[in-house]
Amino acid sequence: MFKQLDFIYTCFKLNFKTAMEYRLSFLGQMFAMVINDIFWIIFWYIFFGKVSTVKGWEFKDVLLLFAMSAFAFGISSGLFANRREIARLIEEGGLDFYLTLPKDPLLNILLGKISMSSLGDILFGTGIVIVLKGFDPLSLLLFTLAGILAAIILTCFSVTVHSFTFFTGRGSGFANLMIETILCFSMYPLKIFDGMAKILLFTVIPAAFISTIPVSIVKDFTWEKFFILAGVAIVSVVISRMVFFYGLKRYTSGNLISARL
Repeated sequence: MFKQLDFIYTCFKLNFKTAMEYRLSFLGQMFAMVINDIFWIIFWYIFFGKVSTVKGWEFKDVLLLFAMSAFAFGISSGLFANRREIARLIEEGGLDFYLTLPKDPLLNILLGKISMSSLGDILFGTGIVIVLKGFDPLSLLLFTLAGILAAIILTCFSVTVHSFTFFTGRGSGFANLMIETILCFSMYPLKIFDGMAKILLFTVIPAAFISTIPVSIVKDFTWEKFFILAGVAIVSVVISRMVFFYGLKRYTSGNLISARL
């Protein structure tokens, strides 16, 4: 376990050093993502200027919800940026490079690169929490832990839907659609959904575990909520790995020879 953690740390460090070779680009991409997030805040500000509450949710509650979604997305899509490329790699037979490495191939894929623009979401989400809660160590700790678990669930969901490409041959379009769907639903309070829609958000499209449940942990912490979220994260890891490695048995090499510098 410690060797794996050391490997993950080393990959992150090397990816950051590579990205920092282009500092202006790095800062520009992060700034662009923060600006994009600010437009969402303006949208909700205008909305709650007309409607004071939505089923008990106020403007500050939705801000916290959006901050959690942004933070989880920033970790998932920023630090594990290659999760968005799994379907393409399968379609093009591009997994060969990762299969020749001594470490876990799925972990190698996920740690292949980082997205600098998405890292802006991490800063944005953290900044919103500080504005709402102040420099409260407990709130920041709960937000960070819940956000990391939400990011794990989002990353595993992405791996799972991308891995369906092993069975369909062409799955990048479906995978991207599913990721956009879960992100879209995670930006809205769970209380506005009823019936089958709410069931789907706890099962097939687990958007509830990316925003609403983590936010409830920050607002009203209980160990029960935390262990449920942690349990879902563990189950997500198991399912994503099962689907990926079972599908890997059907993988057809692209006979690609490439150097990675």
